[in-house]
Amino acid sequence: MQVLNILDNLKTPELQKWKETQVTKLRPWSEFFNRSKFIFPEKNYDFLLSRISKNLDYFQTNYLLLFIGLLVYSILTNPWLVIIGVCSSYSYYYLFYLRKEPLVIKGREITDFEKTTALGIITIIGCLLGGIYSTICWLLGFTILVILIHAIFYKQEDLSINL
Repeated sequence: MQVLNILDNLKTPELQKWKETQVTKLRPWSEFFNRSKFIFPEKNYDFLLSRISKNLDYFQTNYLLLFIGLLVYSILTNPWLVIIGVCSSYSYYYLFYLRKEPLVIKGREITDFEKTTALGIITIIGCLLGGIYSTICWLLGFTILVILIHAIFYKQEDLSINL
């Protein structure tokens, strides 16, 4: 099946190495939320950009987990997206795993590619009707805002630069 081939291709050594790197870059949440480290940055544009860049690199995995948490929250708080996700997932599962005989419509056997394409189009239409645009805009906007505020105001001793 094509779906299984795609999933097998995701298990590349590069992806495994990236995952291991991200796990080692995960900083303790107590350090991430340490209120004593939040101060106003200097009024120097280069210093501010340097602080943002270094914090983005240092807390990269924490920011990724924050994004994933907000993604899960935004999906769970939009009931239409939950219903669409469940229906879509079950449709894929039924057509590719539970159904043993081939799907035949008007005497013609439907290929895996055609089933995947049809389910993908139906899922996209359902997501559009379920308000995916507003959810994506909220998710991206809020995530970027939170990450930028943290990256701007979080000061680390080893981040100071001589300008």
